[in-house]
Amino acid sequence: MKTTFHKLVTLLILAFLYFPMYSQTSKSFNSGRELNIGISQEWSVWLDKDAKWENDTLYLPDEVDVETIGINPPTCGWESVYNKGITAQLPVVVEELFSNGNPEWSYQGVSWFTTHINIPKNWKKKIVRLFVGKQNTRIEIYVNEKLAGYDIIANTPYSSDITQFLISGKENRIAFRITNPGGQRGWNDFPLIKWGKYKFPPQHDFGGIGGDVKLLVSDKVFIEDVFVKNELPAKANNIEISTELNNRTDKSINSKIKIDIQSKLDGKTVFTANYPITINKEGKTVFTKKIQVPNAELWSVDTPKLYNCIVSIEADNYSDAMKQPFGFRVFEVKANNNNEENYYLNGERFRHSSAIDWGYYAHHGYYPTDAMAKKSVENAKAIGHNGINCHRNMGDPLLFKNADELGLVILEEPGGFDESIKLYNEIGGLCVKTFEGEIMWYRSLRMAKRERNHPSVVGFILANERDIFDLLRKNIMLDMHDIDNSKLIVNQSGAVPGGPSGQVPHLRPYDKKFRLDYMDDHSVGSDSRFLEVELESHLSANDRGKDGVFGRIDPTKHDNIIYWGEVRCYTGPDNWVELKEQSKSLPENRKGYNVSTSSVLASKIETYFQQNNLSETGSKNILSPSYVSIQAGRGLMYINGRLDQTIMSNNAEDGFAMNGWSGGASKLPKEHGKVQI
Repeated sequence: MKTTFHKLVTLLILAFLYFPMYSQTSKSFNSGRELNIGISQEWSVWLDKDAKWENDTLYLPDEVDVETIGINPPTCGWESVYNKGITAQLPVVVEELFSNGNPEWSYQGVSWFTTHINIPKNWKKKIVRLFVGKQNTRIEIYVNEKLAGYDIIANTPYSSDITQFLISGKENRIAFRITNPGGQRGWNDFPLIKWGKYKFPPQHDFGGIGGDVKLLVSDKVFIEDVFVKNELPAKANNIEISTELNNRTDKSINSKIKIDIQSKLDGKTVFTANYPITINKEGKTVFTKKIQVPNAELWSVDTPKLYNCIVSIEADNYSDAMKQPFGFRVFEVKANNNNEENYYLNGERFRHSSAIDWGYYAHHGYYPTDAMAKKSVENAKAIGHNGINCHRNMGDPLLFKNADELGLVILEEPGGFDESIKLYNEIGGLCVKTFEGEIMWYRSLRMAKRERNHPSVVGFILANERDIFDLLRKNIMLDMHDIDNSKLIVNQSGAVPGGPSGQVPHLRPYDKKFRLDYMDDHSVGSDSRFLEVELESHLSANDRGKDGVFGRIDPTKHDNIIYWGEVRCYTGPDNWVELKEQSKSLPENRKGYNVSTSSVLASKIETYFQQNNLSETGSKNILSPSYVSIQAGRGLMYINGRLDQTIMSNNAEDGFAMNGWSGGASKLPKEHGKVQI
């Protein structure tokens, strides 16, 4: 599926339901043990254009040894780098700061993000970890000019123990060396990126920090992770709580672990219990407990009830507590008593009405604010949809947070899983694992772990229109299932190059057997206007033949899951006038990465509005220049609304995702790729 003629966007944009907001919020996940230094500190951002990076040796996470891999100091010297560049708070990407609003500007290379922070004296006996929620692409973490962390798995959370590098009671210097080798700015997540001798799965072409940056402070015995997994049967409120504890002392510790389940809304406790535990010395201990909470309310699209699982320990002068939000909900893919295959949410049949989202955000590009992510969810629900599909790119944590809180069901792709990526190459008669295959393995597994407590995320799709099902795909799907077996894992959406999917390999929730009774077809295409034939579309396996190839699964029958992963792709304008106004309130030093586009097109629309006196002519519904886009969107709302109805009128069909589209950067004043539901 390809197009370079124009940008096609989702119906929500076209209807002007989407207005990005700029009140970034950041709440401490575990109050008292975290410090969000991204927003509490000022950071200097500088482009190190003379830095060499193209032929670097790259290290996978299990290869990293900060003592031996060497350091890459700034070309200007350590004393200068902390005072160079533009001052900003995090998150931020270099495109916001240095592009002068030109969406065609991109920077492949090294940039530095530096700050100073005073470390209290009483942290001397503490464990301090530095957490980065999302970055692109390689991050090297320096603390007081010493390498303290290194990671190349883009868009995923990363943490590093920086205890030994900090000086308690003094001002400490923290520096991130970010390297962006390039990527995509449009709809596609291919081809692979060349980085010296390596091939790299592509991601969006932005360089910087896109998530929270926190210092996690704890005793030498601490809680590292909590996973609350929903278990069968539906509506029984059975959960399994897995707590990962870390003991940095040379003694095993006998303690008690306390579990409290509290309503996130009002703090009401619905479960509390204490259990004995032995925390093994010098390593990790996983404590797992299955419980039932009969009085808890279920999470659903209409009633998204959330709870906090609070796990705490206290023994031998060590104490810690972690608060993990979650929801009681069970998602299933199964046959009913009539052997009809369907989705089920909390035991009731569920049909997914969605639209696809590439994860490009106005002004910032790489990340949203909390208000932007909230608006995405509100807009989807406002038109009667119950889902969003994160398409050819991992979703943003703030999107999932708001989907949890407001009630939306999400399917997510890791992005970049091209058909050329294999598990191994045969070299000299030996099987050698590929670097790009290893990257996709880490990316996919980190995605599964990051999302496993979100009730809104019910499944993953490894690739879009890439129907290879080889040993790498099988291994990744099985390993993701081991991390969280309560979610659906699908090999691909659509087929190459956008034709019928055929029977798609998948793992269903709570079932570790690969199955094939699943269809995910694409019906991409659009005409100049709504055609009557659309009222009879999506009812035949031959709905949209591709180069003479037609599907063999009958979408009117219940013997497979029937899903339409990309439905048409009608075109229309964003609200350039509103985007131009929003850009005036951007924080100081941040023009945004695409303000040139919105300003040019907004000026054209404003001139057109005045020349034709649109508020006083015709229907008089175009009240201001911004209403030009609104009225255009209403027409497209009609088209997509009829498509929604047509698909949902066929009882055998289990869901759809309306197509949003972004053609990528093009010559101004044409549209630059930006998709946001």
